[in-house]
Amino acid sequence: MTVQQVDRLCDHFHMAQLLRGNGKKHPLDLWVLNPKALGHVLHGGLQLTVAAAQLAGIAATKAGVTGEAIDGAARKVIADAGYGDYFGHGFGHSLGLDIHEWPNANPRGKDIMPAGAVVSAEPGIYIPGRYGVRIEDVMILREDGCEVITKAPKEFTVLHNG
Repeated sequence: MTVQQVDRLCDHFHMAQLLRGNGKKHPLDLWVLNPKALGHVLHGGLQLTVAAAQLAGIAATKAGVTGEAIDGAARKVIADAGYGDYFGHGFGHSLGLDIHEWPNANPRGKDIMPAGAVVSAEPGIYIPGRYGVRIEDVMILREDGCEVITKAPKEFTVLHNG
């Protein structure tokens, strides 16, 4: 989908067009959201909660720990904020030839995460029928932590508000 097609959709459906703070308007970087939810997502704490959960998961990430432990660090932040029922997937998964690879950073991730694994960091909160937020990055696991290899800013910028 082109930027122009997305603009037309936003105008037609009165949706807000959001981009992860890199200032470039590109459909692959796009978040589309009902503007009625905009205030709650950006100013009501939902985006900040997901960002804090992602940072907690990243801080817990290193080779030699289980995916369950990584997921648990992020999941605790979301649960403590009152959104535990709305984080329905895992913190992340390994990336390789297929987009979803083993091992996984989720509540069932009993396997030890190996050094050198490339793993997503993608916590999210999804309120059915209303709105949702997910922040995604990619990490490489090291013995003493992890290296986040995506460099996009975490701030959201409203580009268009239909």
